[in-house]
Amino acid sequence: MNIGGLIRLQSNVVRLLASRGTRSSMLLTTGASRHPADISTQCKTHVFYESSLIGTTEQRRFYNRKKTVKIPPTKPLSFDYSGDLDYSLPPLDLDSPKLGFENSAELLEATEVVKKIYSLGFGDGQDQLKKRISDVVEKVKLHPADVKSLEVRIALQTVIIRNQIKHCLAFRKDKVSKAQLIERIQARTRNLRNLRQLDHAKFIWILAQLNIKYTPKPQYNRKLSKRATRKKAARDAASAVRKAKLEAFRQKLEEEKVVFAEYKKKELARIADELKELGAPEGASLLDSLAAVNIDVPVNKKEPFVSRRRLLLEKKFKLYAHRAKIPDTYEF
Repeated sequence: MNIGGLIRLQSNVVRLLASRGTRSSMLLTTGASRHPADISTQCKTHVFYESSLIGTTEQRRFYNRKKTVKIPPTKPLSFDYSGDLDYSLPPLDLDSPKLGFENSAELLEATEVVKKIYSLGFGDGQDQLKKRISDVVEKVKLHPADVKSLEVRIALQTVIIRNQIKHCLAFRKDKVSKAQLIERIQARTRNLRNLRQLDHAKFIWILAQLNIKYTPKPQYNRKLSKRATRKKAARDAASAVRKAKLEAFRQKLEEEKVVFAEYKKKELARIADELKELGAPEGASLLDSLAAVNIDVPVNKKEPFVSRRRLLLEKKFKLYAHRAKIPDTYEF
């Protein structure tokens, strides 16, 4: 800005302050002359307050407004749908060297200060994350050169997901990280589904190794109508009543089992005493004991089944015995 512009700015500010009649927002120094020749030598630095440049009532009202208090989010944030039963990462030895320096001969012969500089304790979060990924991948890879199998990809995604879940829970406003996390969870779910279709035994093994719970996608996922919702609620209520009655009956049966066991023990002891009085040999079975005491064992013989059609035909043949006879080879 040239000298003429500075003079016009100074005049406008002084006129504005004079019209407002305030002394708190006046210029600190105005010792310079208004002549252009004296501005460059006598003019001092002008310091303006922010409120002195606010002219209209709306601007003053906006500047002096009460600042709104930002309330932290109260809705709980959860990532249980990811399937991770435990968000904790494998522990690290911070005194161990960074990834790539484990087999360095020069680092083994270096001083303690150099070893500490190249340790995980002096590394950043990315160094520690790479070490955790390497430790987990070593447990699941098929061979030393395995970098693309489904097991390795699932293990890699699991470590990154659990590391990012902690970040998203700590920083709720990081929406970009949350979107990336959701994409990674969906990608890992796809890999788990593919592994389940290819090799179910290995799928079960990887779930146990990484502590993951897999929930398959439902075959039908359509919204229920109001009528269907009421029917489902009625079925659930009936099922709950049925389960409660069965549980009560089961408990009652268990109590009766204890009473019956005591009764059975007493009756067996009484029968053994009676057989002993009758002179039955000890340790013999019930049939042998009854045979020794000369007691006939009643045998319930099952009567042959006679169909209703056979009975009706027999009655008919009795009525018409002089006309026909039931053949022996007649099939009923």
